[in-house]
Amino acid sequence: MAKGVIERKKIAFLGDDDWVSLVTGIDSSKHSLIRVFDIDPGILKTIKTLSTELGIKNLFTHQYDVREALLPEFIGGFDVVVTDPPYTKSGIMLFLNRAMQLLNKEGYIFLYFGNSFKTPEKFIKIQEIIGRFGLVIEDKIDKFARYHGAESIGSASSLYVLRASEYSHDLSGAVLPKSIYTFENQKEEKFPFVDHVVFKIAGVSSDILNSKTKLQKLAGDFCKKHRLKVVDTKVTVFKGQGVSLTYILANSNLVIHTWPEYKALHIDLVTCVPIFAKAVLADTLSSLFKTNKIEMTVVE
Repeated sequence: MAKGVIERKKIAFLGDDDWVSLVTGIDSSKHSLIRVFDIDPGILKTIKTLSTELGIKNLFTHQYDVREALLPEFIGGFDVVVTDPPYTKSGIMLFLNRAMQLLNKEGYIFLYFGNSFKTPEKFIKIQEIIGRFGLVIEDKIDKFARYHGAESIGSASSLYVLRASEYSHDLSGAVLPKSIYTFENQKEEKFPFVDHVVFKIAGVSSDILNSKTKLQKLAGDFCKKHRLKVVDTKVTVFKGQGVSLTYILANSNLVIHTWPEYKALHIDLVTCVPIFAKAVLADTLSSLFKTNKIEMTVVE
């Protein structure tokens, strides 16, 4: 409320077993509409009854299972979404995805996340998940909400204030998990080790991009530097002078594609063993291709 982002706004609560919607709804001058989405009809009945007793006229409820698709009438219909999802990776991804679908183009999401200081890697993981949606973490208030009997998360949760922009998006087309609660005793799916790194490199000279010989030499130097054993190579030339170099490695593959017209190239490296000197991959490419315009993405 102090940030002023709910005034005269349409607000959606994606789950509300703490009845925060009632507290928000008491001052009806602060917003134009509140709608609570929850799977539990008992919670919705209680919220509706109390809202009537409190004289809240612009609060509505809708029984909804977040694992199912939203009705079209609700998509993009809210300025603010508040959600306190299950504190699992799949739960946060699914709830955030629905929140993004409820949100209009440049609204706010208030996300609760509880975690103990003993497992800081989970905070890193949630930052990665938030980044997948193109959301900006505008603020983070530690220990914003406190709970009794929740020692596993430090008896408190942090509040993330997430701002959407033209670059934010839901994960349309992605297959999201349906097992989202901790009591469902989820186990991490067994999968072989994979290191996957993608590079977008700009500012590469035309002399390099237009020469298959130089490209292959530089790619070979890169492989030697990082101990990538090449077992087979394929060179594909496209119309417009673009070239793809495909290297089958002893432990997976490396693909390099060029765009001479943009003085750019794209590198996709996948290995089934840890990459040697992974921390200096970008430095190696910068030295070889004589450019500092390198964007590196580590794919989970």
